Amino acid sequence: MVFLKHTDHHIIEVILKEHPQWGHGDGICRECLDYYKKSVGHTPYIDET
Repeated sequence: MVFLKHTDHHIIEVILKEHPQWGHGDGICRECLDYYKKSVGHTPYIDET
């Protein structure tokens, strides 16, 4: 499970739009987080490189 940084909350909004049954308490795997970051044009943080 991955803990999200404050600036990643817009990604949560996208996930909830596409998957309204998903709950914050369900967590998100690294692969899914990376997929959504790429899909919204997210630039990696310094500690993500």
